[in-house]
Amino acid sequence: MNGKRGMHYVGWKTLCKTKASGGLNFHSAVSRSGPLKARLSWRFLQNKDSLLYQVISAKYGNNLWDATNRRGSSIVSKILLEGAQ
Repeated sequence: MNGKRGMHYVGWKTLCKTKASGGLNFHSAVSRSGPLKARLSWRFLQNKDSLLYQVISAKYGNNLWDATNRRGSSIVSKILLEGAQ
């Protein structure tokens, strides 16, 4: 092959750089996870008619915010707790 075809691997940090710096201006999902969790928690608290609220409140009742010490607590409850912080 003449080197023009094939897959070229580039690190994620390089892809997240601005185009002027040689990247593709991608945004890292890790850096945005905190605000997304906070937004989900806010919507959870504001919309008590949602399916998510009904399912979580049926499982945990009013003790959702104490679920950090429980074994077997769902990933959704952990995300809501992290977003509330």
